[in-house]
Amino acid sequence: MTIVFLAVFEASTCTAQPRLVGAPCEGCEAVHEYRDVADRPLTPVDTLPGFDAARQKMLLRGRIFMPDGETPASGVILYVHHTNEVGEYATLGDEFGWGRRHGYIRGWIRT
Repeated sequence: MTIVFLAVFEASTCTAQPRLVGAPCEGCEAVHEYRDVADRPLTPVDTLPGFDAARQKMLLRGRIFMPDGETPASGVILYVHHTNEVGEYATLGDEFGWGRRHGYIRGWIRT
């Protein structure tokens, strides 16, 4: 009888977690730093610094959707930062803001 009670109790206390879109994150404000480093308008395609010299190259593709999960979102700024080939967020010495922590291999695109 205890097993049935626990199973019913467990099922009655489980609830779906709300879907978080655009939730707070460490360094989220770095998305706005493009204004200080971009010498051109943001576009949907970009190449991160150091790409040509990297032995291993990575291509990242995707779509950003509205909260309904179906409608493509336009005008969204996506900030990306990446480690170098030894797993470090390398710096060149002139970084500012979140670039001091995220390194120089970073970039922004706009959908």
